[in-house]
Amino acid sequence: MEREEDGKKTSFQEKIQDFTVKQGHYPPLSKKDYLREIELLQKQALKRNGKFHKSISIGRSYFTFPHNNLNIKVGTKLVERYEHEYRQDTFVKVKFNLKTKFRLSVYIKDVSFFRTGDITTYPNLGITQHLLGLKKTDTLNSEFNKKFIVKTNDESISINLLKYDIQNQLIEIENEYFYPVININKKEFLLIAMNRLCDEKEYDKLINLAIMFLDRLRVLGCI
Repeated sequence: MEREEDGKKTSFQEKIQDFTVKQGHYPPLSKKDYLREIELLQKQALKRNGKFHKSISIGRSYFTFPHNNLNIKVGTKLVERYEHEYRQDTFVKVKFNLKTKFRLSVYIKDVSFFRTGDITTYPNLGITQHLLGLKKTDTLNSEFNKKFIVKTNDESISINLLKYDIQNQLIEIENEYFYPVININKKEFLLIAMNRLCDEKEYDKLINLAIMFLDRLRVLGCI
């Protein structure tokens, strides 16, 4: 799909880039990436009896699906890592109202991936303020502790939430696919994959992990 402008052809990709920049977003990576992103999100929406929401901008499309009276949102976003250097994150987000004031953050220990070397000063993760008032917790799992840092305001709930099945899933995801980050507070659950997901298996891994967290929170009486 192309059009003439001042004697020059403007490609579909260029039009997407122009629109994205005008909307205040970073330009998408490629038309191929955009089409693949749409395809994967559509397949997941269909598989999970959800609703797909399409955007012409890469990193703006998403889908929602129901799970135990919760509305789960899955999508992507572009994040600036350094000046003029970006990556694409994939997220699973749920808005809710926890019955407790429980807060939790789980993130990778290898902070060299982050821009400043200190995750607490990396605002694009959306957890700068979230970490305030939280204390580091030992999961008693040496393999997990080598890779992740856990901070919470309720050690008892966090220990019961982060059982070995969830810990093992986080380790597997970190080893095979991407850098996972978990944030839980009274208003929201957020699981971020700090990478572009490229196939259905990767989306399944991420979404199923989020569902494990949500189901465990329900068993613990937090939801």
